[in-house]
Amino acid sequence: MEFFEKKELLDNIELELIELFRHDRRNWVRTARLLLIIERDKLYEVREASYSSYIRKLAFNNRVHASTLWRIKSAAQLYMELCDIDEIELLEEQNILATPEQLEIYKKVRTIVPEKIMENIKARMLEGKKVRRELSRLWETYRPLKKGKTERGRKSNNDELKLSTTEDFHIPYTEDEKKINFAIQSNNLKQFNLDLKKINKYHLSPEEISITNIKNALRSQYWIEQAYRKIPVYRFEFFNNINLRLPNQNKSERADCLAVSFSEKSTIQIPEISAVRIYLTKESIVKYQTDNVLDNFCNYAFVAIPDKEELYDLALSTFNKSVGVISVKEQIETTRHQLKVLRVPEYKEVNPTYSNVVFSALLLRSLHWNNAEKPGAI
Repeated sequence: MEFFEKKELLDNIELELIELFRHDRRNWVRTARLLLIIERDKLYEVREASYSSYIRKLAFNNRVHASTLWRIKSAAQLYMELCDIDEIELLEEQNILATPEQLEIYKKVRTIVPEKIMENIKARMLEGKKVRRELSRLWETYRPLKKGKTERGRKSNNDELKLSTTEDFHIPYTEDEKKINFAIQSNNLKQFNLDLKKINKYHLSPEEISITNIKNALRSQYWIEQAYRKIPVYRFEFFNNINLRLPNQNKSERADCLAVSFSEKSTIQIPEISAVRIYLTKESIVKYQTDNVLDNFCNYAFVAIPDKEELYDLALSTFNKSVGVISVKEQIETTRHQLKVLRVPEYKEVNPTYSNVVFSALLLRSLHWNNAEKPGAI
């Protein structure tokens, strides 16, 4: 394309962009389509040496944040990927129901969350359903698995990882081989391989994945409803990895999971506290003696275990009968792993000194003054 042709085309596109910026800023798809055309056809070379410089100048001249333009462009590219759209011109605003914010957080979340969950979220997002809160909660749950690593500047390790194919179907001798066979039978081999890439990329152990999947299951309020004997829960909020400083002591205890809830609508606004401790193996259960968090900091005490029959009887006999037992399955229901309540806990009163410690810690977490990765920041 000749210089003067590029200039004429760019002038026409910029007039359209100015109209969008002034009178139709909500039409992000049309704006993104024009930005993608400028990049694809290298029309920016008429004005600037690089596309980044052009975007900054375009944003400055039209009093728009450059980050806004990058966001909608990235959102449109992701939408094209998710819907297998090859041509920029096929992007039609009337067909796109997802928002740039949803697509932006989806792109971030899918780097670590299991693919089966992401497929469910993807379908609902493309249908125009409200999924932003669900995406945020998934990110909060699975983000610690990334161990502080970001996607920017990371090299692919695909050469080091042998991905499974339909030719890998064989008599299973190990759990990994069983999973490969199951993925082949259920036509989920693509999801299985994508999950393998995440495991390899972040050097994840089976224990880390199991613990996070259990925490994902506990985002559901079903286990609290069981504790309340099927009374619908009026309010429920769930937290991971909370540091609780012991009264009058310098040391602290770390709770795997804490939840605050109301069993019913009441004028007495004092939430009840539920705590969960996670145990993955027979050895860890056998070593159990006492747990300060379960004994003193909660009204309802639970332990959570993987859904393995060999752990059922051991957990039920080892832990006090007042402690509830939850088993968490590998199967996924919508965006959470399924769970089963094996035993319901008994209610107990909490000393105000201990409950104040819990509420203070949860207040800090709610205000984002500390976080799951660095809970001792304050």
